Amino acid sequence: MFYVAKVGLGTFPGRRQPFNNYYLMVDSGSDETWVQCEGATEAFNQDMSLYPWNLSTTYHYVPCNTHTHCVKENCNSNGQCTYTTDYASGSSLFGIFAVEKFTLGSDTGGFENIELHTGCGFRQENFENFIGNNHLHGKPDIIAGILGLGSGK
Repeated sequence: MFYVAKVGLGTFPGRRQPFNNYYLMVDSGSDETWVQCEGATEAFNQDMSLYPWNLSTTYHYVPCNTHTHCVKENCNSNGQCTYTTDYASGSSLFGIFAVEKFTLGSDTGGFENIELHTGCGFRQENFENFIGNNHLHGKPDIIAGILGLGSGK
């Protein structure tokens, strides 16, 4: 059993609802939050479309050498901070480290917005044993990524 959080991601002007809702699996053992992104070369099955990072007006990649995670070996040729994560399950992912607006429901009935560092996943491998296989059992594949609520390293 695991917990899932519904979060709004990004800013898409001109829409009635200016963000996209995604379901993220809560991970209390990691502080990394990420979502599968459009353009991914490998992804697990999910019912929602992959996150359209390039259409969000609040998505900004983290430039190299501007964050503790962004040292020389974690930079691509475009000056973007990259990350690779290996989980104990044998799953792994690669992506771009970014800042994006998260929208959460409020207890007052409205919404709260915060900017968070997040991963935009472009290669997710070996997740099929626990994410993206519900369709094999007649259930929806709602998980689009991980919401890391751990204390960090």
